[in-house]
Amino acid sequence: MAISSWTSRALCLIALLAPLASQARAQSAARAKTARSQRAVLTGRVRDGFGHPLVSAVVVANDQGVATIVDDSGLFRIPGLLPGPSRFTASRVGYEPATFVIHLPGDSTVFLDIHLEPNGPTLGPRPVDTYSDVRLDATGFGERQRDMIGYFIDPDRVNRKPMARAAEYLIGIPGVSVHARSGGAGYEVTFALKPPCEPTVFVDGVLSHATVDDAVSGADVFALEVYLTPSTVPDRFSGAGRTCGVVAIWTRRYAP
Repeated sequence: MAISSWTSRALCLIALLAPLASQARAQSAARAKTARSQRAVLTGRVRDGFGHPLVSAVVVANDQGVATIVDDSGLFRIPGLLPGPSRFTASRVGYEPATFVIHLPGDSTVFLDIHLEPNGPTLGPRPVDTYSDVRLDATGFGERQRDMIGYFIDPDRVNRKPMARAAEYLIGIPGVSVHARSGGAGYEVTFALKPPCEPTVFVDGVLSHATVDDAVSGADVFALEVYLTPSTVPDRFSGAGRTCGVVAIWTRRYAP
C-alpha cells in the first residue's frame, strides 16, 4: 500500500523531532542535577547559656517546611535547602525559642551556634496576687513582695519548675549572672555591678557565709528574694553589713 505524502511528511517530522525531545530531556535532567548540587546545608549546635547541649531541641526551616531534631551532642543537620534568605526557629520545652534569618549561599554548608535561654520562673512582684502562707508571711515575705522592691520567686513558682541547684532559680533575673564553675559542678552567682560582685546570702533569715549554690540544695528551696543593690536591701537583712546585694533563701521548713 502506498504511503501518502502527508504521512510521509509526518514521519519525517517525527524523525527530526525525536533527537530534539531527547536532548530537551537530557538538558532538563542536567538542570535538575545542577539545582540539587546547588542546594545548601545548615548544620550547627544548640546549647544553653552554660554551653550544655540541648538534646531533643528542634530546628525548623520555616520557609521550606523542613525540620530536624538535635542529637545527644547538641548537633543538627538540615540538607537540601534552597539557597537564598531563609527563616529558621530553634526551640525546646522550657526554653525561649530563637528565630533568625540566614542567607544560604548555593552549594555550601553553613554552621550555626545557637544558644537558648530558659523560660525561668516568672520574676518580679505580683502586686495583685501575691503569695500568702501563714508561716512564710510571718517572715515578712508577703509584705516585702507587695512593696515591689526586689525579685521574688514564691513557692508556687518553685513547685511548678523545681531546680536541682539553688542558683538555677536565679537564671533569667536581669542583672544576675549565673555561670558554671570552671572547676567542677555547680554555679557561681554575681550581680552586674561595677565591679561585679557576689551577693550576700541569707538562709531562713540567718546570714550565711556560703555561696548561693553551696548554701542549700535546690530541693530544699521553698522561696527566694533577690535585692540587686545595697539601697534596696530591706532592714530584715541589714545584718549583711557592707554588701552589693542579697539573695534570701527560705527553705522547706516553712512549707505548709
